Amino acid sequence: MLNAHITDLEHRTGSAEEIDLTSVSREPRRLWETDKIFRCPLMGMCLTVPEQKQVLKKAGISPKGKTLYEIHEILIGSCENQNRLSRKIENLLNRKFLKEADPLRDLDEKAFMDHWESAFRTGSYEAVLWAAATRQVLSAKNMAHIFGAAHMDMHQTAQNAAQLAKRLSAVEDQLAGVRKLHRDEVKKSKSLAKENAELTQKCLALESEVKSANEEDAFIPEKGQVERAVRVEEENAALLSRLSRLEKELAQKDARLIALEERSEELQKELSSTENGKEQFKVQARKMINDFMQMNRCDDSCPSFNLCRKRILLVGGITKMEALYRDIVEKNGGIFEYHDGYIKGGVRDLENRLRRADVVLCPVNCNSHGACTMVKNLGKKHKKPVHMLSSSSLSMISQAVQRTASP
Repeated sequence: MLNAHITDLEHRTGSAEEIDLTSVSREPRRLWETDKIFRCPLMGMCLTVPEQKQVLKKAGISPKGKTLYEIHEILIGSCENQNRLSRKIENLLNRKFLKEADPLRDLDEKAFMDHWESAFRTGSYEAVLWAAATRQVLSAKNMAHIFGAAHMDMHQTAQNAAQLAKRLSAVEDQLAGVRKLHRDEVKKSKSLAKENAELTQKCLALESEVKSANEEDAFIPEKGQVERAVRVEEENAALLSRLSRLEKELAQKDARLIALEERSEELQKELSSTENGKEQFKVQARKMINDFMQMNRCDDSCPSFNLCRKRILLVGGITKMEALYRDIVEKNGGIFEYHDGYIKGGVRDLENRLRRADVVLCPVNCNSHGACTMVKNLGKKHKKPVHMLSSSSLSMISQAVQRTASP
């Protein structure tokens, strides 16, 4: 597809060396005059998702209820001619990049391409991309080179997003382990506190017994007083020995309780730090998915074009991750549908969903054997492609969706 577009560019524009540069206008091309090959990466890479929604609102188009893919299509379509929306987009791009892009349009083609290579290596090449799209003179070969480099950079970014999703799953597992350890330590701390309170009560009771025995000894008559005193002394010695032993046990319990409380505070700090890290990581992962996996889904030059509007049914998986599964499918241009895999209430709902679907994904590690067999049989019955996956992780679902999208 890219080769065919290059041939068409060469037929329409010829090579840069064939153009008399002195006769070319110094004014930049308008957005609706740019070549079609640049419009998709311009909309997806040079405008953030909030900027895309804001420019629609300013042009009188509500983004409410529209998917990111639908917004992307509207922006691309507006570039065909001069209209209110295309003028708003052009003004926004100029506000962001004109200061850097304007001097680049006057460079000869070799110097311009050298500047492009330098900017691409740093990863900050949006302004140079805008300059390339609006230059009056740029050979078809160099246009294709710039588009190809940006296109492959998007794919690499999508792969990085999948790796981030895998790391997020590992962080969540680690966080669950820390929480369990913290709960166990809290239980131990409460148990020791209870034991400590019981020992304290025993000590108080023994002290009361010793005091009572001493008071009784003061009123012993002279007759038999020696024998009574000896007996009381023996009892006191036994009580004091028991009291000493209990005090030692109490001291040990106190020391252990203090150690557990310190450990509990450390675990609480670690838990808080891990939760903060998880939230930051989740924000970054979602931003990567939102900003990059949807920026190149508009025409049949994209490898994921064949997924557009396909209905993808996921049977099973981790229920709390349904929103992330939906992001992966919808940001690849598909329609997401979900069934939790439980079939005790009957298979009619599952069969109805499968009959509507174009592709079925079934992770075997989150479904019973009976549910997996049922999905396979229903797939054969309704002639639907069923992909049995070894895992329900985000990376596995992402890979399955990419394979489904491949021609």
